[in-house]
Amino acid sequence: MLALRYVYVLALVLWLGGMVALATLVAPATNQVFPASASAESRGAGDELLSVVLSRFEYLAYTAGAVLFLSLAVMAILGPRPPAFAARMAIITLMLAVSVYSGITLVWPARLMTINIVAALVLLYWEAREPDR
Repeated sequence: MLALRYVYVLALVLWLGGMVALATLVAPATNQVFPASASAESRGAGDELLSVVLSRFEYLAYTAGAVLFLSLAVMAILGPRPPAFAARMAIITLMLAVSVYSGITLVWPARLMTINIVAALVLLYWEAREPDR
């Protein structure tokens, strides 16, 4: 059970950390190197770079979401059901839906990223305040 909890937390931290890194480091750096006032060719290169980074991040997001979902479900099956199990599953499903939508449209608007970051922080809060299981 402890191993499943570590896997759950690791997947959550990778997903949350990736989103925070994209929002605070990658996007601003790309906009700094390829500013909006630059030539159309330069802006196109910046958009292409950000698109490639986001498309690669989608694989991490999908994998982390699946690991979160499966590990939480297995924890519920094997032992006592984790607190707020249904709410956690709903949040993970919402986060996966947002990621899939973003992957299909190839757009990561700030609002969608914010939804996933806040949702991941809620999941992390629940995990951090739980007593040892």
